Amino acid sequence: MPKKIAAFGELLWDILPNGKVLGGAPANFIYRINSFGDEGTLLSKVGNDKAGKDAREAIRKLGLSDENIQTDYEFPTGSVKIKIDSKGLLGLKSKNLKDLAREVLETFKLEIIICTLGSYGAFCLTQDYLFHYDPGYQISLGDTVGAGDAFSSGFVHYYMNGEEIENALCFGNAAGAIVATTTGATSPVSKAQILDFMAIPNNRNNVRFHQ
Repeated sequence: MPKKIAAFGELLWDILPNGKVLGGAPANFIYRINSFGDEGTLLSKVGNDKAGKDAREAIRKLGLSDENIQTDYEFPTGSVKIKIDSKGLLGLKSKNLKDLAREVLETFKLEIIICTLGSYGAFCLTQDYLFHYDPGYQISLGDTVGAGDAFSSGFVHYYMNGEEIENALCFGNAAGAIVATTTGATSPVSKAQILDFMAIPNNRNNVRFHQ
């Protein structure tokens, strides 16, 4: 049975070197959630301007409802200029990611915490301190815009539908990897495409994260 999942936050335009695309982490997340067969709802707000009207139209073209998107008559619709570095990734400098994950888990009394590791995949730590790791996939990078949101939606889709954490990490990594081969955050990617991608043994990453 499809799960009902809501996200609230920004709906904006990502300004890329080759043009603008619809973005905002909650919007990206809900778009992917719906593409996997769950029922996602976006709660957001745009300005009373052309950018806001264009955002609503773009949302509808993606098959999402704009019913819960409010209009702000004071502030304009947001935009953010995206700059991709040579690797398309943020550098990971901490040498104690597992310890940091455990501290966050305990401080905020979370059930689960996930850390994405770029080309090294992702790991998960649960409230009973079980560590789960998936190395991810090898790809030819397009850009990383929306890849993290795709990972999150893929993980949530599997996890909320009763899959084991290892399977949720694997599917999330595959979703993020495929989106990272595209441009922008909302390029169409179906669940069937992700499953086909996962079925190819040579796509798996041979490089492992070592803490």
